[in-house]
Amino acid sequence: MLVLSFSTAFLFEACGKEPQEPQEPKDPVGVITMTTKASEVSFHIELTARAGNSSNLTIDWGDGEVRKITDATSNIFSRSYSDTSERRITITGDNIKSLMCRNSQLTALDVSRNTALEDLDCRNNQLTTLDVSNNTALTRLDCNYNQITKLDVSENSALILISCVGNQLTASALNDLFSTLPNYRGLEYDEYGTILISFRGYPEYGNPGILDCDRSIAEKKGWHFRTER
Repeated sequence: MLVLSFSTAFLFEACGKEPQEPQEPKDPVGVITMTTKASEVSFHIELTARAGNSSNLTIDWGDGEVRKITDATSNIFSRSYSDTSERRITITGDNIKSLMCRNSQLTALDVSRNTALEDLDCRNNQLTTLDVSNNTALTRLDCNYNQITKLDVSENSALILISCVGNQLTASALNDLFSTLPNYRGLEYDEYGTILISFRGYPEYGNPGILDCDRSIAEKKGWHFRTER
């Protein structure tokens, strides 16, 4: 009688549960997208080696060509196109730690789904915005010679080097950037970050706000200013 009562109670409880809705499949991790009209594109990728796991990449060149690379470590990839139509290049690989995509006429770069990224070099492009808020492992950022008007690194607590020479950052935008820099103890403790906002001898290649910004905001956080040579 005891066994029957227990079984009945169990069935009643199980039947009373609301059915769970099926979960939608998650987006693949480690996705980077680049938008460009260039006739030739090249970039360098470095992956983090993982014991027991192969390091694979898939590159969709945006023209119907898809390339799959097995056991990738550090590679330079390039492609020529027959015209300058706008296309989106998609790179998939869940352990990409370094991306260098210079001189590719990029008008958009999305690294928000590549949280393993530690080093990003996207200089000499046509970017007006750059979102690195999801790249919490980022230690080095070089976005020189773009058209960026705002930069926020408040989520990049591991950042030790940022170079943003030759953009469109006003004094207000630079002050906002300085306020989001992570805190370090300062030069006297040999713990500091390095930031570059200007070009030595050629202020017109710096940023519009380099003369009027308040550098002390960054310096009080232990950041040292250098100039691009």
